[in-house]
Amino acid sequence: MPVVTTPLTPMNAGIALSGRAATVLGAATAVFLLGIHLQGDGVCSPDETAVNAFIVAAMIAVVGLTAVALTVLRSRYRGVRVAALAGWCATLLPAYLLMDWSMRYIASTSSGCPM
Repeated sequence: MPVVTTPLTPMNAGIALSGRAATVLGAATAVFLLGIHLQGDGVCSPDETAVNAFIVAAMIAVVGLTAVALTVLRSRYRGVRVAALAGWCATLLPAYLLMDWSMRYIASTSSGCPM
C-alpha cells in the first residue's frame, strides 16, 4: 500500500525542525535539573555536581542539535532547507539562555572542596 505524504511547506519545515530542536533542549535541561537534584552522588561539593550535570547536558544539546540540523540534508527537505534551518536557528537563543542560566547557577554555588 503506497504511503501518501504531503510535501513540506517552508512553514511546516521550520516548525518541524524547531520542534525537534526544542525537544533536544528540553531533554538537556531535564538532565541538568536531574543532576542538580541528585546532589548526593559522592562528589565533594554541590557545585561539582552542577558542573558535571552541565557538562552532560551541554553534550546532549550539542550532539542533539547537530543531529537535528543534519536532518535538513535529507531529501525530504529539498526546496525548504532554508526555512528548516531558520526553524533550527530559532532555538539557538533559548539554548544560549538555558546555558547562561546554568552557568550563573554554577557560579552562585560555593565550593566545599579543599584544593
